[in-house]
Order: sequence, then C-alpha cells, then structure tokens
Amino acid sequence: KITIAIPSVLSTYIVPRGSVAVNGVSLTVADVARGRFEVALIPHTLAATNLGSLEKGGAVNIECDMLARYGLKKFDARVARNGAKRIRKET
Repeated sequence: KITIAIPSVLSTYIVPRGSVAVNGVSLTVADVARGRFEVALIPHTLAATNLGSLEKGGAVNIECDMLARYGLKKFDARVARNGAKRIRKET
C-alpha cells in the first residue's frame, strides 16, 4: 500500500473505490482520510510501472477521476442555479 498526501482542493475528487492516476498509472482508491489517500499495489504493478521506484516524501503527479470532476461541476452549477431551494428528483 502507498499513502499519498494531497492538498485539500483535490480531496473533493478522490473517493474510496474511485479512480485516480498516480504518475500516469490508473489505480483504484483503497482509502481516503483528511489530506491523504491510499492505494494498494500488486507486485506486477510495482514491477511494470514507475511506482516501484517511488521514494518516501517524493513528489508524484495526481490526476483525479474525470467523472467525479464533471459530476461535482454539474452539481455545483445546479445548486447555484437553484439557490438554497431543495433540488427535486428528476425522473
């Protein structure tokens, strides 16, 4: 398992069992807590990617799940459009 610290601005887009790319490698999020997330890596992934050579405290590139980003953007726009009104369920 690898634990990666993240800035709070990214924490909204990272959810357990969601997708995240670390240094270009698409992974499933195992756990999320304030300011960090964790991924579990199998030996093949460590051997076949650059993740096996990561050093503690080193920098990585993080790409959040696009579906989460688009979904949140649409939700925020809908809340802004409707103000504090309750959003009714669409059928």
